Amino acid sequence: MSEQYQIFVLLPDGISGEKAIYDTHLILEQMGGTLDEDSILMLNETSNASPEPEYITDADEALATLAQWQTFGAIAYSMPEFMITVAYKSLPDTNLIQAIKISMMERAFERGGDDTKNQYVNLAQKLHENFQAKRTIMDWGIEYKGFSWDEEVNRLKKGDLVGDYFLDIRADKQASKQKLVA
Repeated sequence: MSEQYQIFVLLPDGISGEKAIYDTHLILEQMGGTLDEDSILMLNETSNASPEPEYITDADEALATLAQWQTFGAIAYSMPEFMITVAYKSLPDTNLIQAIKISMMERAFERGGDDTKNQYVNLAQKLHENFQAKRTIMDWGIEYKGFSWDEEVNRLKKGDLVGDYFLDIRADKQASKQKLVA
């Protein structure tokens, strides 16, 4: 199985689940993303529930369910180019999202060419700016290479920056309009 391209928007101080989910949804809608019959809602397990992934029949209901679920989860969007999965990461017993992870299949992403690649770099920049993230990274197989969002959030709280990614936007620098192709 091939690894995925991933974007991680890192928010050490956290933001409310509702803001993370609804603001991300609005940005994805502006890019042509929809929650349609191919979209799936995947809620994380809780101490007393292990929900099964389910196809979305009502987008508003799916977003509300995800925003209110105590351990959050992920939702698959139909984008004009391909499907992406948006996962919301939080520490246990908090209602604060500390990382937003967007994943897309390697072959589909690369098949889209430079225009598609630049579009998802732009998405990373929009999310970074919207949420005033401490750091936003994008690369191929980030988790495959040993990345852990919660460890990175803890490092960011201390001011430590590690890792080398083809897109790396940091709060302490002006968000440059980085592109894969000049």
